[in-house]
Amino acid sequence: MANLALRSPRPPRLTLLFSFRYTFTLGKICRHALSREPGCHGRSMMVDPVEFWFNFRGSLGGFLHRWVETGIGRRFEPRLSPWVGQHAKQIIWMPPLALFRAHAEKAVRNSEFIYPVSMEDEGFASSSVVPSSVTSAASSPPATAEPPAWLTAFEPHPWLANGHLQTIAGNFLPRPAFLLPATAETVEVDASDASRVLCHCHWQPEPERAARLTAVLVHGLEGSSDSRYMKGIAARAFAAGMNVVRMNMRNCGGSDRLTPTLYHSGRSADLGAVVSHFAARFGLERVALVGYSMGGNMVLKLAGEWGARPPLVAVATVCPAIDLATGADALHEPANRIYEWHFLRNLVRRLRRKAELFPGLYQIDGIGSLRSIREFDQKIVAPHCGFRSADDYYDRAASARVVDRIAVPTLILSAADDPFIRLTPQTRARILSNPHIRFVETRHGGHCAFLARCSAGDHWAAHWAEDTVVRYLQAVAAGEPSATEPRAGFTSQLQY
Repeated sequence: MANLALRSPRPPRLTLLFSFRYTFTLGKICRHALSREPGCHGRSMMVDPVEFWFNFRGSLGGFLHRWVETGIGRRFEPRLSPWVGQHAKQIIWMPPLALFRAHAEKAVRNSEFIYPVSMEDEGFASSSVVPSSVTSAASSPPATAEPPAWLTAFEPHPWLANGHLQTIAGNFLPRPAFLLPATAETVEVDASDASRVLCHCHWQPEPERAARLTAVLVHGLEGSSDSRYMKGIAARAFAAGMNVVRMNMRNCGGSDRLTPTLYHSGRSADLGAVVSHFAARFGLERVALVGYSMGGNMVLKLAGEWGARPPLVAVATVCPAIDLATGADALHEPANRIYEWHFLRNLVRRLRRKAELFPGLYQIDGIGSLRSIREFDQKIVAPHCGFRSADDYYDRAASARVVDRIAVPTLILSAADDPFIRLTPQTRARILSNPHIRFVETRHGGHCAFLARCSAGDHWAAHWAEDTVVRYLQAVAAGEPSATEPRAGFTSQLQY
């Protein structure tokens, strides 16, 4: 029996209370400091760290003064004003500034990146968070003032104009009850070890099932077919007349017994096996792949490997983890440790379950405490999944290697304030140079959230990414040129 003494990762010293209580305020201060930079109105520019730092300090000081003199501060002025004056540096100033300075210095050291400093809150901006090397390598036309019909401007919820807040709220915000009936089916994805994955299917009526577009949905790291975003987009896609397959990666969705192996982001062959299975069984004519985060990397990888192979006709991704190495390293940054701890805790629990089910395969003696995603991939994923190391896994499993070979209409939705999804300049260049890819990057949205304003009683309008993906797939199914015709850089420079 495997030794199950593997310790779960300890929570980071930055607690939720600290990490997210000040993030929203800090974001406003940063934007104010940026707005004071000369020449920043509507243009992209390199950030001078010294000038930005002094502007930041001035903005923070002005904020504290206004906060004490007005609003809530005035109501508690007799007790609050002296307290703020004595303790503001220790309580509010130093910890966030230490985090921010680390991020700012790291960003400035990477001289290839251009920081987005355009301050418009709505509409289009020709500036985009792109490296300078991309601008020369892929000469894209300026953003058009008229977006395609399927693409609407994203206006974040007024209380969630921050990447961390969007990410957290998107994960926990209640949704309408999911009442769509589903058929559960397991699909064999590897005959060598009899590995199977669990899928939940929603089929249109039999006479028209084969001709309808079928959307195969893939979740992110430690998600499942029951994740909120999976159910949300499934309901929208089915209401739009599509067949929907919510696919679980290996072991996910309570399917640990269906395979002796672990799952990872490079198993695009599993997705291909699921598509081939249902296409052969029902005679499906058109299939679209939809992936979130880690699942986004998987669908882009398969699209690059398949090219224009039928029945694949479209791909749509939300915050795809295209560059696995940079994403893993970003998760280990101080401001993101709470996310990394959450993922690690669930991954370690899953490893324990696998060791109980398959004691002869998983010996975890001597592993000890795992303190990062990279360490988990180095000690667990690499040796058990045929990789030499974590770096070898990140290189071979990343869709960045094949994204330039995608040959079907593809939509990539990304947010500039995503806490831990990063694109390298080389990957961004490949994306921008592929005429089949519509790349849309918003200023806000967090990680796979994109929570927008919604009218009273309208539960659907709040999830902008899900609405956009479904409209895009509808446009592809209808053959609309704005979604299907190859156009280099068509939406690569659009930013909302």
